[in-house]
Amino acid sequence: MNLLELFGPITTFIFETNGVLADGIYTVTEDGKRSYQLNSKDTYALHVAISKGYKVWLVTNGNDEWLKEWSDAGIGLLTNGDDNIAAILQTDQDHNSLLYMGSDIPAYTAMRNCGLPVCPANAVPEIKSISKYISPMDGGKGCVRDVIEKVLKLNGHWQVPG
Repeated sequence: MNLLELFGPITTFIFETNGVLADGIYTVTEDGKRSYQLNSKDTYALHVAISKGYKVWLVTNGNDEWLKEWSDAGIGLLTNGDDNIAAILQTDQDHNSLLYMGSDIPAYTAMRNCGLPVCPANAVPEIKSISKYISPMDGGKGCVRDVIEKVLKLNGHWQVPG
């Protein structure tokens, strides 16, 4: 099977926040809240996926305020600490239609139980070893856009104006 064929059946994306959507580096504001920088290409791709009817979930082990705005945008939030397998089970989907992007050991079990386990270029070796695709982009640096764009292009949902 061609690697790109694995992206075709995907209808649901599950992304870790730290290490995938954000690069894991954060600052603490004066009121004690964490602040992350997100890649604008990643956030654009998330919005396009939602607008085309794909389900998107973010997995976090905290209750960061910045995630609440994503919930308002139609992205599901899964807070389950180290047990990321619960994230997959909570989506109530056919596991073959799930793409899970993780970067570190807590994602290991979940990634072993989804249709398409993928990771950013800077994931830990254990996660790379079980990934069917390793993005050339690091976490927080465009890896989310990379995989969303592949799925949407294969399904005719990525359109350039003009």
